[in-house]
Amino acid sequence: MARVSVFLDEATRRAIDAEARTAGMSRSRVIERAVAEYIDLRRRAREDEEARRRFAEAVALADAVADKLGDWDPVAIIREFRDTPRASQRRPPR
Repeated sequence: MARVSVFLDEATRRAIDAEARTAGMSRSRVIERAVAEYIDLRRRAREDEEARRRFAEAVALADAVADKLGDWDPVAIIREFRDTPRASQRRPPR
């Protein structure tokens, strides 16, 4: 482990010391865990933002495909396919 010096205001230091006593750990361990949790939260926030960005791109792509296809009724197409005389021949066996 590396030694790192930080400057804290007195109220923060007292709060850390109180938490350390309550949790039964050292001040350094409390700070280490707090920093690790902060880094993990920031990493997850970046991952969530990236997932939202990819989702928005996928929606934009789907919208572009829909615009290119124009107006059509997929339910009507499925019903037409299903209700044709040969529909029973095309259905997979149960």
